[in-house]
Amino acid sequence: MSYYKVEKTDRLEGEIKIQGAKNSALPIIIGSILAGDIVSLYNCPDISDVRDLLDLLEKLGATICFFDNMLYIDGTNIKNMPLTREEMSKTRGSILFLGALTARFGQANLSYPGGCNIGKRPIDIHFDGMSALNIYIYDEEDDMIGAYTEEIIASDVNLKFPSVGATENVMLLATKAKGITRIFNAAKEPEIVDLQDFLNKMGAKIKGAGTDCITIEGVEELHGCSYKIMGDRMVAATYMAATAAIGGRVKLNNIKGEYLREEINVLRKMGCYVKYKKKYIIVSREKKSKLRPMIFIESGPYPAFATDAGTCFVAALLMTKGLSVFRETVFENRYTVAEEFEKMGAIIAVAKGKLVVIDGVDKLVGCQVDAKDLRGGAGLVIAGLMAEGTTIINKVQYIKRGYENIVSDLRRLGAKITEEN
Repeated sequence: MSYYKVEKTDRLEGEIKIQGAKNSALPIIIGSILAGDIVSLYNCPDISDVRDLLDLLEKLGATICFFDNMLYIDGTNIKNMPLTREEMSKTRGSILFLGALTARFGQANLSYPGGCNIGKRPIDIHFDGMSALNIYIYDEEDDMIGAYTEEIIASDVNLKFPSVGATENVMLLATKAKGITRIFNAAKEPEIVDLQDFLNKMGAKIKGAGTDCITIEGVEELHGCSYKIMGDRMVAATYMAATAAIGGRVKLNNIKGEYLREEINVLRKMGCYVKYKKKYIIVSREKKSKLRPMIFIESGPYPAFATDAGTCFVAALLMTKGLSVFRETVFENRYTVAEEFEKMGAIIAVAKGKLVVIDGVDKLVGCQVDAKDLRGGAGLVIAGLMAEGTTIINKVQYIKRGYENIVSDLRRLGAKITEEN
C-alpha cells in the first residue's frame, strides 16, 4: 500500500485546473443506464469511486472506454443483474442503481451500499420517495434490497430531509414515469443541477433543479448524448483551505465561485483575500496577515457551509490564535480525524461526534497518521503541510476515492508532498 510523505511547506503559489466533480460524475454515470445508447462524458474524474462504478456497469453488460478524463459508455446491452454486497461495498453512490435499474427494467436487486464510515446515512428517504411512484421496495436475504413495479406512476414526493441521494434516485426513476412528478424539499446542490442538465440532454423533461421543488415530466425513451461534468467544488474547497492554512496565492480554474459562496465567506472572515468569476477562484493570504479563528461555523444542506469542506477548514484552523467552533448537522461521526490531529499536537475536542472545538496551538509536529475517510484524509494532508518535520499519511486509498491528483496538484503549487510505497 502507498502512503503520502508530507513536509512543512512555507507557501503555495500558482494555478491548477480543478478536476471533474465526483458527486456529479457518480449519478451521471449511473444515469447513463437510462439511455440504452452511447453516452460520452468529458471532464470525468479518474478516481477510485468512478473506477468502481465502471466495474459494476461492465458487469451489467456495458462497454466502457475511459482515458484522459473522457468516458464513453455504451449501455445498449446492459442487463438487469443482482449487485452483491462485495460489489456495492466500495462506494455509497452505488445506491443510485436502485432508481436507474428500476426505471429501465421495472425491477432491481442490490445490496446496501458502502462508502466512508462517517456515521449513519439511512436510505429510508430513498425508499419513501421511490414508493410514492408505485415502486414496491422489499428486503431480501443477505442484506439485499429489491425494487419492483408494473408501471412507474408519477406523483408528488415530499422528502423529509433534502437528501442529495434520495433526490437523485427519484429524479432517475421519474424520467420514465407516467405523468408529472414533483419533488418537494429537494436537495439544491449544484450537482443536482448537473444531473438535471445531463438527463435533459438525453431527452428528459426536468426543471427546477437548484430549488426545493423539482418537476419531472416522464418520457418513454431517452437517447445518448455528450456532456461535460462540472468542476469539483469540494476539491476546490480543499485547496482553498490549504492556501488559507499555509499562505500564498493560488488560482483555481474550472470551478464556479458562486457554488462556494458560504465557504468563501468563511475564508474572508478568517482573513483571506478571495476573488471569483464564472470559471475561476483566486485565494491569497500573506504571512503578515495572520489567520483568524472562527467563533462558529455550522454545516448544512446547500447553500449552507458544506459538510464535506468541514475537516479541511478544521485543519486550516489548528494553528490560529483562539477558539474555533464547528457544528456538524449532516453526519453523526464526521470528525473521527480529530484523534489523528491530536497525534500531531493539535488541541481539539469533539462532543457527540458533531460539535468540534479547536484551541489553536503554536505548532504541529509531523508523525504517522491514518486517513479514516475521504475528507478527513485531505484534512491530514493540510495539517501535514503546516507541521514541523515529516508527516506520513497511511491508508490513502480513502483520499483517492475523491481526489484524482492531490499530490501532483499540490506539488505544482510548491507543496512538499510525495506518494511512496
